[in-house]
Amino acid sequence: MDKPFRVVYENRDALPVRLEVAGPIQVGDHSYEHHRLVVGDGRPGAVVMARRAGQVLLVLSERLAAGRRMWELPRGGGDDGESPVQTGVRELREEVGLRAVNPRAAGQFVTDSAIFPQQVAVIVCDVAEETPAAGDGEIIDQRWVTMTEAEQLIVDGVVADALSLAAFALVSAKGL
Repeated sequence: MDKPFRVVYENRDALPVRLEVAGPIQVGDHSYEHHRLVVGDGRPGAVVMARRAGQVLLVLSERLAAGRRMWELPRGGGDDGESPVQTGVRELREEVGLRAVNPRAAGQFVTDSAIFPQQVAVIVCDVAEETPAAGDGEIIDQRWVTMTEAEQLIVDGVVADALSLAAFALVSAKGL
């Protein structure tokens, strides 16, 4: 399916967003138009699993689109010319004021292969033992939890966003 996409809607504000459509696409005797959402001009994002003393950092964010506050791993979109590891390091520093130590990419995933094909890298790092700098004010609260506690928060639906769930699954599957 190498159909060209055409822009249906575009907003070039602080975070560029574009809705595109391709088609009609013929599958047997059925045809349809395929839509995709492109955010940040398609640059990869990063979700960060920051660790300290056997614990993982969770942050509480106001997620208006989901209609609630959510505990999740820090994350963000990539800037021009930035590697996924650089994105993760920058986002950790911006959001919670922590400095990543030994950051490394654990792997990547696609958020939604049907309509939102954003590449997201999972960045695993330790954090420096220093007083954190002030964050950017985007985060409401933060907490450090053990992996066992994180697993229970997932089971209980407290950690429920797809990016955090995929990151936990990838790190667990790789034994990191």
